[in-house]
Amino acid sequence: MNDVAPNAKKGSSAFGRYFFVLLLGLVIGAFGAVYALNALSSNPQSQFQQGSMHVMGWNMGQLKQNVAAAKCSASDSIPRIQAINVMARDLESAFPKYADDAAFVKAATDLRTSSNNALMAAPQTCDGVSQAMRNIGLSCEGCHSKFKD
Repeated sequence: MNDVAPNAKKGSSAFGRYFFVLLLGLVIGAFGAVYALNALSSNPQSQFQQGSMHVMGWNMGQLKQNVAAAKCSASDSIPRIQAINVMARDLESAFPKYADDAAFVKAATDLRTSSNNALMAAPQTCDGVSQAMRNIGLSCEGCHSKFKD
């Protein structure tokens, strides 16, 4: 009679299974530790700064796409310019280390002015939207050339 169970696999061992589970646990633990450390070290102020820049950049990109697609009605452009304007109102709050810097305050004010002017002009043609984008872009460049971290 044979002592080997009929369903047992040849070559399989408890050591192999335990080793695989140990390696799997180490990999999952490493990913979990990295995730937890990133969550603990994230800076809400930095997230606000990055978020502000992303929102304004995304809206400028949408305006650019609209011009390229000849979708330049007021209903297409005004919401994008409004979003840029809203974010521009909080630049000193987003970047408190520059809030007392006269050059930064001027650049932030220039952005608010250019986005306000674009809203008041309510561009309805692609030329008007392009001009608004140029003015807003120059305001952005005025700040980024000196203060981009």
